[in-house]
Amino acid sequence: MIPILTYHKVTNFDVSGTWVTPLQFEQQMRYLYKSGYTTVTVQEFKGSGVQGFKGSRVQGFKGSRVQGFKGSRVQGFKGSRVQEFKSSGVQEFKGSGVQGVKGSRGQEFKGLRGQEFKGLRGQGFKSSGVQGSKQVLITFDDGYESFYQKALPVLLKYGFRALIFVVTKYIGKENLWDVSFGRKERHLNSKELQELKNMGFVIGSHTRTHPDLTQIPINKAREEIFNSKLELEDKLGEEVHFLSYPFGRYNNAIIKLSLESGYKLSFTSNPLVNGEGVRGRMGVYIIDGLADFKAKLQVHSPQSTIHSHYSMPYLIEARKCQVINFFSRGTWIWKKIHHEGSKAGRKETM
Repeated sequence: MIPILTYHKVTNFDVSGTWVTPLQFEQQMRYLYKSGYTTVTVQEFKGSGVQGFKGSRVQGFKGSRVQGFKGSRVQGFKGSRVQEFKSSGVQEFKGSGVQGVKGSRGQEFKGLRGQEFKGLRGQGFKSSGVQGSKQVLITFDDGYESFYQKALPVLLKYGFRALIFVVTKYIGKENLWDVSFGRKERHLNSKELQELKNMGFVIGSHTRTHPDLTQIPINKAREEIFNSKLELEDKLGEEVHFLSYPFGRYNNAIIKLSLESGYKLSFTSNPLVNGEGVRGRMGVYIIDGLADFKAKLQVHSPQSTIHSHYSMPYLIEARKCQVINFFSRGTWIWKKIHHEGSKAGRKETM
């Protein structure tokens, strides 16, 4: 099973526990790069247990050629199996239209923002480095502008791509949905999202207002899930396939709504989830050292979701992640209490 990592903020300081410093993030990405990991896209990632789908790190970037897979093909990318993967060498990235790519780590991309760099956005990733190399999916929740400022340069430096989930009502606005204790942060704006899309990053939905979907009426949950998809598609000009559940909270009714709304796959924050229509992710936090980060990659579960099939280091990190996710629900409870208190206060003054 390919490990799926999730980040929230890359910043120098935050009052929450769901952040990492720029130095931590640089060290973690450098470790992935030096260990031979490639990032993967999820455009055709449907169902559970998909393995070996196409990678997204452009390996090599030597001179003016991209060393990729000439003639690599993935056929029958439906459901949960890759039917066929043929690779006949690493000479040339045909049809990519990349001109003037310089450096050895993708630090300089000429023409990368255009449509010509096909595949990096999930329509056919053909470059995954060395055949049989290790793979990881990197995701970011909330869509903070700090991603653009702090995380993006590091990801580009190592040729990595990521899946970014945004709260659509707050695109380009401050995080009024969050408990920030006076530290307001701005979210990515529409222009930045377009640039990220053109650079090969996949944009997904994190609902409209970031509620606990299991604690609101089902019709409101439908609006959060469906309308956020429509809003993103209108801004991006392409279909949105992926959804991240706020606080990792969902139930069978929420999964059903997600599939009915047209999402191919949804993500939660419980690393041990691997079910039909929903996949778990491993959080990366400020308390994690490099040894913890390495443990988060040691999944060792090819097909089964039985806990005994996971490695012990991974299980330990999963339990830690579950504890942090449990306390993160306090954000929703606090905002709800604060909202009700504000309503009561307004009534008393009338």
